[in-house]
Amino acid sequence: MFPKASETPVTIKLRSILKTPEVTKILQGEKVTTESLWAARPWQIPAVHMYGRLAYKFEGMTDMINGAFMEDLSELLNAATGDQRRRKTFYEIDTEFEKMTASLLKNFNSMASLTSFLCASLRQIMIRKLAMVGKDKDGWKKADEHLTDLMDQEHMITFEDTEAAVKRCEQHLQRAAIDDASPLHEG
Repeated sequence: MFPKASETPVTIKLRSILKTPEVTKILQGEKVTTESLWAARPWQIPAVHMYGRLAYKFEGMTDMINGAFMEDLSELLNAATGDQRRRKTFYEIDTEFEKMTASLLKNFNSMASLTSFLCASLRQIMIRKLAMVGKDKDGWKKADEHLTDLMDQEHMITFEDTEAAVKRCEQHLQRAAIDDASPLHEG
């Protein structure tokens, strides 16, 4: 979608909507089998599907499902004292936080499921941030790619998913350490 641009939360969110097999076919000039039906059934037009998915994704809970909750919370906290152009008042922040918590209350029926979600969201953001810095970033990139693949499938990231991602990171780092220690690697 954005070949030379770095991955951002926005590009990750948009990829699953804008980069579909059907859209790829259209962009490559291939004929889409449903094209002849579009005049009679406009809801089948890929652009209409995209618009609907965009509206749904940015309604609230789907942002949370895709791991943006902790990031949104962090941005909200930074809006109090951060960049003057994005600064919000105490009351604006309070109102936005109330909307976020209302969405949580509406979508989680127990404290255990909410806690699991919050933990998975926090871990997902940590993995994404660790994939950008430090000597182990290549391992964390493997973990982040795993979670991104799940999100592209509209999967709500769970604690277990983050555990699997951490295992991928550890395995990658172990393989890299073995490769670095091998006699073939020494020069």
